[in-house]
Amino acid sequence: MSAKVIYNYNFKGGTGKTTLSVIEAYLLSQNNRDILFVDLDPQSNATDMFNVTFKTEMNPTTPLVDGLTKGNLANTIIKLDEHLSVMPSDWSMSLFNDRVDKLETKTRSTILASLLQPFMKEFEYIFVDTPPSMSSITNNALFAADYVTAVVQTQRASFQSSIQTLAYYNQFKKDYEAHYQFAGAILYLFATGGAIDREVVTKAKDFFGDAIFVNKIYHRERVKRWAEKGIKLENSDAWDKRTAAMYKLVTNEMLKRIGDNNYVR
Repeated sequence: MSAKVIYNYNFKGGTGKTTLSVIEAYLLSQNNRDILFVDLDPQSNATDMFNVTFKTEMNPTTPLVDGLTKGNLANTIIKLDEHLSVMPSDWSMSLFNDRVDKLETKTRSTILASLLQPFMKEFEYIFVDTPPSMSSITNNALFAADYVTAVVQTQRASFQSSIQTLAYYNQFKKDYEAHYQFAGAILYLFATGGAIDREVVTKAKDFFGDAIFVNKIYHRERVKRWAEKGIKLENSDAWDKRTAAMYKLVTNEMLKRIGDNNYVR
């Protein structure tokens, strides 16, 4: 068994890619799948969400940026429970691009993929999260990925950015001979009564065709509470359960699209 690396992305910030990745990783781990989450974003929003969920301080022996630039990730991991581990981020990840800038272009884009190799048999899935920008951090996530998605918030700017994101995926794969596959586009924060939302959905379906996920993430206030107070599934109220069910549908569609029929429950 070798881990599959998942990368949810969009050039535009605020599309929900981090929240989606965190909740997918959490749901899979709660279904006894061994998950590693690599937070490459200096804003560390994913790290913060895991922190409030597990009430655990994210202070690894070695900061992630040092592990990446010194060639060893072993001491960058925090084990949150039996099935979920995180390589947490902090502000120091903002130093990564400058530290690797003098390396040859392809070399500085393949650091993560190389350093994840010792962990590939330990985990089933590895999720990678990055800032919404084009940089060596983004390229490292892409080169390490087995499957990528485009997260499309149902706004015009996000849709246009998702088109650019797909173009970048295709060009990067060609230029670097990367091996990832495009798993599809995920509609995020859809408001059922919004005229703009419906317009963007129509355009997205026209552009992405069968690559658009059938299931979508609707706008739910409960997700904000999860980000502030932690993800809550057990002993939860009706809103938690409805929100969890929505993310489970998207997670299971992602699993189906990549050939994994062991769905979350």
